[in-house]
Amino acid sequence: MLPDFFIVGAPKAGTTSLYRYLKQHPDVFLPDIKEPNFFSSTELLADNLYYNAKIITDLQEYRALYSGDGDGRVRGDASVSYLFYPQVPQRIKEMVPDARIIIMLRNPVDRAYSHYLMDKRLGYVNISFEEIVMRQSTHKLQRLFYQQFVEIGLYADQVERYLKVFGENNVHIILFEDFAENAFDCLKQVCLFLDISPEYELKIEQHNAFGFPGNKISGWIYGSRLVRKCFGSILPKAGKKFLKDLVLSDKQKPPISREVVNTLWNLYEKDVERLSILLKRDLVTCWRNQDEN
Repeated sequence: MLPDFFIVGAPKAGTTSLYRYLKQHPDVFLPDIKEPNFFSSTELLADNLYYNAKIITDLQEYRALYSGDGDGRVRGDASVSYLFYPQVPQRIKEMVPDARIIIMLRNPVDRAYSHYLMDKRLGYVNISFEEIVMRQSTHKLQRLFYQQFVEIGLYADQVERYLKVFGENNVHIILFEDFAENAFDCLKQVCLFLDISPEYELKIEQHNAFGFPGNKISGWIYGSRLVRKCFGSILPKAGKKFLKDLVLSDKQKPPISREVVNTLWNLYEKDVERLSILLKRDLVTCWRNQDEN
C-alpha cells in the first residue's frame, strides 16, 4: 500500500486545513501522521531541522501507515517538505508513477512572515524577522531560518519540477487566497481532481488561526517545547488546544516594516513573474496589491 495522492506544500499555505477537510471524506484515507516525510527524509536528516518532526525512513513502516484502510478509498500523504527539495518529485514518480499532486501556494511575503510568527510562538526562533531577512544575524540557525522563511517562497522552480515530472493533468494547484475566500469551491475541485464524490457533508472551520502570547509569561509557557509535550502527553487530544486557549490571545499580527517587505519583493518578483506564466495568472499584481494595502 502506497499513497495515491500527495499534498506536497507549501508550508503555511492552507495544507493543514485541506488535510483535515479531506480526512472527513468517506472516500479518502489520510493517516493520523499528517507529514510522514518519507520521500524527503534524506534532506531533512541532512539539514537537521530544528522542528524535530516525525521522519519515516523505512519503506515497510511507511507502507504500514496505509494498511487496513479499507478498499475503494484514495490514500494521501500531506508532507509539506516535498515541495522544496529538488529530488523528491522523481522519487515519488519512481514509486507511484500515477500519483496525483496537490500544491498550495500563498503570497510569498505573507507566507514567510506567517511561518516566522508560528516558529516564534512555538519557541523555535528568538531573533527578529528583519534580522533573518536582511541576513544580519549570526545565529547558528540563520541558514535554516532563511531557508524556511524566505527560500521556500521561491516557488517557480518547485512547481515547474512537479509539472515536468507528472504533467499538468496530474498536478492541481490551489492559491491560499482562493481557498480562504471559497473553501467549498476549492474542495469541490480537489474532489473532482481525485475522482471522488464532491457531494459530502463538510464541516468548515478555521485551522491554524493566528494567535500570539499576550505577555512574556504566556510566551514563555507556550514557547517551551517541554511544557507543550507535557500537555500533549497528559491530554493527547485536548491538551494542545487547552494550552493554546489558555495562553494565546487573538491580538492582530504585528506589522512588517516596509523595508523588509521591499527587500522580500526584490527577491521574489522575478520568481513570481515566472510562476505567473506557469499558472497563466497574474500573481505579481495580485500579491503585490495585498502587500501595498
